[in-house]
Amino acid sequence: MKTKNKKDKKAILSAVGVGCAFCAFSFLTFTIVSPIVPSQATTITTSAGPNAYKASISAESSVLIPITPTGEQEVFTGTNTITYTNACPYGFNIYLSSTTTDTNLTRFGEDNGQKIIPTMTSGTALADNTWGFSIDGGNTFKGLPVLDSPATIVDTNSANTSAATFDLVYGIKTDDSMPSGAYIGDVSYSVSVKPECINYTLEWDLDGGTAESGKTYANEAVYYGNSRNMSNYKPTKKGFTLTGWKSSVDGTVFDSSNTSYVNINPTNALRVKLTAQWRRNPLGEIDEMQELTPEICSAASVNDEGDLVDSRNGKSYKVRKLKDGHCWMVENLQLDNYTLTSADSDVREDFEVPATIETLSTEHFNGGYSIDPSDVYITGTYGYYSYYEATAGIGTYRYNEAEVSASVCPKGWRLPSKSNYQTLIDEYNDEGYYYDLNDAANFRIYAGIANDGEIHGKYSFSTFWTSTSYDGNAWAFQYNSGTSVVVGATSKVQGAQVRCIDEDRTLGDITHMQDINPGIVSRTESGATATLTDMRDNSTYTVKKLRDGRLWMTENLKLGYKQAWAAESDYPTPGGDRDAFLVPTSNLSSFGDT
Repeated sequence: MKTKNKKDKKAILSAVGVGCAFCAFSFLTFTIVSPIVPSQATTITTSAGPNAYKASISAESSVLIPITPTGEQEVFTGTNTITYTNACPYGFNIYLSSTTTDTNLTRFGEDNGQKIIPTMTSGTALADNTWGFSIDGGNTFKGLPVLDSPATIVDTNSANTSAATFDLVYGIKTDDSMPSGAYIGDVSYSVSVKPECINYTLEWDLDGGTAESGKTYANEAVYYGNSRNMSNYKPTKKGFTLTGWKSSVDGTVFDSSNTSYVNINPTNALRVKLTAQWRRNPLGEIDEMQELTPEICSAASVNDEGDLVDSRNGKSYKVRKLKDGHCWMVENLQLDNYTLTSADSDVREDFEVPATIETLSTEHFNGGYSIDPSDVYITGTYGYYSYYEATAGIGTYRYNEAEVSASVCPKGWRLPSKSNYQTLIDEYNDEGYYYDLNDAANFRIYAGIANDGEIHGKYSFSTFWTSTSYDGNAWAFQYNSGTSVVVGATSKVQGAQVRCIDEDRTLGDITHMQDINPGIVSRTESGATATLTDMRDNSTYTVKKLRDGRLWMTENLKLGYKQAWAAESDYPTPGGDRDAFLVPTSNLSSFGDT
């Protein structure tokens, strides 16, 4: 406790309570409202700001100045020494105000004498019978502000982790018109760290990426301890996939697929820059389905995806690389009223896909014994194709567990085989459940199957054609409420969905002569050979790609006494598999004279 009296005159000034702001924008006050004698003096310690950048002050809770007014109008002062520490490198503030709108000093007592001394209202020197405070050792004074407009008494711009002190001087000027006594006023001390230490600055660097629609990545003021769901930030960059956000503070990479909330500034840095981390995604470098090549798909990582347009009708499909190493359409094909050509589809000759059926009736997807109905029905996101349409007209014949070489898929794509689906099931098998498979391939669309002019099982299961024919039926993949199965004996006249898979096969990947398609021919290197089986009689032949760019049999054909169905032979028959050409039995003697 310090006192000063120019002529050793005595009077009393009691002031003070101490308060603290716990954030940068509001003030909480601890107030002493009753007279205090020195033996009762206490020290108030309080702090403000986040733990990392806290500022604390300690000050005596009262100032006691003995004053005996005289006619000479003396200034009497008292000093309150404030001790403080501050961890914020940008500094902090201490504020002073009254605890209410009342800024007077009051003398308590039973007499009828003057009891009020108002705070000064102007200038820098105390007027007669006024009081105020000084932050420059008593050279100049200011009037005490009200609670809503505190005055800054300490303003620093750096940290000070060791304790420092500041002397706040209170002064009162009186003459002999004022009675002697203790004039008491309540005041509030408040403290706050600078805003830079309340909120750190978060910066974003998209590294060439583009913000998603409706979102900006401007600098932010973020409160310390704030946590973020990093999966909510999804900028895009052509040819790349976002993998995470790298912190400028310690190099931590926050996973962009992590849906939990994480503290992106655990070290309480003042500034954090998050830089987008990109992985090259070849599927994002192309624009059209028909641009896909085996090399592009092979270079992609699992779960890489792209939005590719089918150049045949402008429809866009999401494509994703799955765990089996193949690139899959993860949406159903929707193509109708279009003529397939070898330029845009893997077909050997033009094929007409009819317009979608406007209204289903019992004659649709109901061929009886006929296995070549030309039915296509597209409604909403669902598409239903007979096997004849799904295989571009050649899959309706009586193959026996053989692969159909053509499809309605875009060029560079094909119908997945039975074994392709089975591999996918094995890759995503989670103790008999396949929820991860749906998440990856989006099979849970529950379109059901079209049959007898109706949609059966809609909202219950999904059915997808495979390229694997099975006599008068075909294998189809069915996804049903978390359980995936490949089922046989699915009638080819029924309407199922079509998904396409990248066509990466060459001559060495097929087993039958009838498996050859234009894509396989074009991807096979010159000089490559393979031994293939003619599924009509199981004879085997060596096949080689020659310099003219074609695949040639290097052995003579040896087919005899065999019904040559149209799908098995290059023999057009208007009646489908019901018409065939009979190759006669071998003549072991000679061809004769005529």
